[in-house]
Amino acid sequence: MAKTFAVKGVDPAVADQLRGRTSKAGTVAVRDAVRVPRQLDPATLGAEPAQRLSSLEALIEGARQGAAETIRAAKARHDMQVGQALELIRDQKLYEATGFGSFREYVEQRWGYSLSRAYQMMDTILVMSAVSTIVETVPPEGQQRVLATVIRQHSPEAACMLLESARTAPGKLTAKKLTELRDKLNLGPKRDQGVDLVEAEILEAELVDEAHSTVQQVTEALETLRRAQRTLTPAAVAEALRQDPGLREAVQAGYDDAGQIRRRLRGHVGGTDA
Repeated sequence: MAKTFAVKGVDPAVADQLRGRTSKAGTVAVRDAVRVPRQLDPATLGAEPAQRLSSLEALIEGARQGAAETIRAAKARHDMQVGQALELIRDQKLYEATGFGSFREYVEQRWGYSLSRAYQMMDTILVMSAVSTIVETVPPEGQQRVLATVIRQHSPEAACMLLESARTAPGKLTAKKLTELRDKLNLGPKRDQGVDLVEAEILEAELVDEAHSTVQQVTEALETLRRAQRTLTPAAVAEALRQDPGLREAVQAGYDDAGQIRRRLRGHVGGTDA
């Protein structure tokens, strides 16, 4: 039995290109059933051990590549479906129906997404709706951001022209290359418009997420220090050195590191050093 996920407003061919199954109504279907592969016949793998190994490794590589492609396709379907729904919830302020005061509060508390992640998924559906005729897979997130800005500030046709020009130009297609070409073609933000409200909210979300990321990193580092403090008792260190005297150099390095951390934290805590 298949689970179906509606992707309204998207060219049904997009889902096909993402290796989904698409109905005429634009519904992507994902099979629940796991297909058991045909039993391998050792006689078909070759006579020599090296030949058999090569055949089996080719099967493994094929399976790994297929799995990676399936994961990418599933992520693309997820982002387009979620992005489309979130855009409607934001535009119609439907989050207020359940008591949320802002779209940010809604996506963070209801779904656990950061605001910038929510906008990235909305960019996915925006970009693929515009460029699905010239690409078979969803562009990387950095490229999506560039294309989404062009779509909002100019037009979907301008984004298609930019992407097609970048794909035919020499060298690997990257977000940096796309940005440079965008500016060369005068497809950057319009000076008379400045930064539109959506772009401003995205930029704000990215700054907030960066701050949250720093807080999380420091919090995790402090928790690691607490675990180290509980583990590195004098008795435990002495026993470890008894079993492996070679650890003495690592213990000395840890002692030096602890001193550096203490000095870095000194100005941010109360009291004085002993």
